[in-house]
Amino acid sequence: MSILPKIPATVKEIHDLCHDTKSFILSTEQPIKYSAGQFVMLNIPYKDTFVRRAYSIASKKTNDIEICLNYITDGKASHFLFNIKPNTTITIDGPYGIFKLKQTVYDKLFVCTGTGVAPLRAMIHELLKNHAKHQITLIFGERTEAELLYRKEFEALQKKHKNFKYISTLSRPHKSWTGERGYVQDIIQKYIKQPQTEAYICGIKEMVDDVHATLLQIGIQKQNISTEKYV
Repeated sequence: MSILPKIPATVKEIHDLCHDTKSFILSTEQPIKYSAGQFVMLNIPYKDTFVRRAYSIASKKTNDIEICLNYITDGKASHFLFNIKPNTTITIDGPYGIFKLKQTVYDKLFVCTGTGVAPLRAMIHELLKNHAKHQITLIFGERTEAELLYRKEFEALQKKHKNFKYISTLSRPHKSWTGERGYVQDIIQKYIKQPQTEAYICGIKEMVDDVHATLLQIGIQKQNISTEKYV
């Protein structure tokens, strides 16, 4: 991957998404031209040098870009970003990546856990903005209800768009939880019956591999499954 020129990006807004996850709105002088699903590299100051970290673009197409990340105790980048103040300027480069929407008429299935929702959120907004007619389904897995990122937004989109379905499932739900229970790979077969489906999976490697295997068992063809694994 050839490295694109670094450009300054100013932290415009910071939002708490849950107890250990924040989103950052970054403003650049010239809008970054990207495809939904791609990522940018952040160049994070560390001692006398920089560390480079990849973050998927989570935002709708605007002049700014949004990223989200969770706090990692020993993480150089997350420690810096979780202590950054609005109006601070850092450098970024990009966009990069081949995790993009395909131009087909198939129904779309999006499966994620945690911050793996970031590129899928961008893709879903892109489809709905372009008045996609096919069914769009998001299956989002987390441990607890409080960790469901962008939940209110997805619930509002489901009410607004008849062809968008938001399904959340929890592996450690409170007894009052009335939604799905279990891991995303266990929920898929309950809702996806049509092999002519295009799937996009994003999250940690183990989950992505398990979901990929489940989709193949359902009959979804390998070429219709796109993945992005977070390390």
